Amino acid sequence: MPGLLGDSPFREGAVSGFLLILFSELGDKTFFIAVLLALKEARGIVFAGTFGALAIMTVISVRKCCLLLHSAAYVYGNLLSALCPATAATSSAYMST
Repeated sequence: MPGLLGDSPFREGAVSGFLLILFSELGDKTFFIAVLLALKEARGIVFAGTFGALAIMTVISVRKCCLLLHSAAYVYGNLLSALCPATAATSSAYMST
């Protein structure tokens, strides 16, 4: 049975994901606060502030994710070395490059 957008699972998934993110972001409190601020203050200043906050939060999120991934790789590497000593030489040679 074809879906709403045809037989393509990729198209179904892409459109579903896009709509999910679109509607969840439209319902975000930050969007409404920015609109209320733009009604009261200068629109350019509100845009610069919200854009700057978004940029800063993006950098913070990326940094936290990188730290999490590096720490997980470190823990996983140590666990793998303890379980299988033959991988210890391989992983240490890989890490030194």
